[in-house]
Amino acid sequence: MTRVETIIPTDQEQQIARTSSRLLSGPGNIELRLHGTVQPGEFVMVPTRIAQMFTHILVQIAQGKAVTIVPNDAMLTTQDAADVLNVSRPFLIKLLAEHNVLIQKVGNRRRIPFIEVQRLKEVLQTNSRTALQELAKLDQELGLE
Repeated sequence: MTRVETIIPTDQEQQIARTSSRLLSGPGNIELRLHGTVQPGEFVMVPTRIAQMFTHILVQIAQGKAVTIVPNDAMLTTQDAADVLNVSRPFLIKLLAEHNVLIQKVGNRRRIPFIEVQRLKEVLQTNSRTALQELAKLDQELGLE
């Protein structure tokens, strides 16, 4: 099974992340030089999209936020999936049934493909946006703006 690990940054890591995110925020590919481990002239080329991902991670760390990287093929526990969606585990189980999400049973435990959790997240975000638009419309109709 794929391991999901959350990294909570230390104060020193936050400071390094602030500096590094500023340096990485420019356009184009970047070259990484690993301090003390690279021979003169050696570097690691990082594509633009990956550099942008690094920058996003560094910004989150600089703000003291925890970062979790989850591979697309990960199978999450119900608690991990609930954490990703920022919902309770009982609410997640209700969502799984309502949306006919394919799960795998391992003994008496459920495992949910990460891609399905992402799909559920999109559904929840769409439902939330729709509800907010309906509330705004009601506010306008009632003159409560």
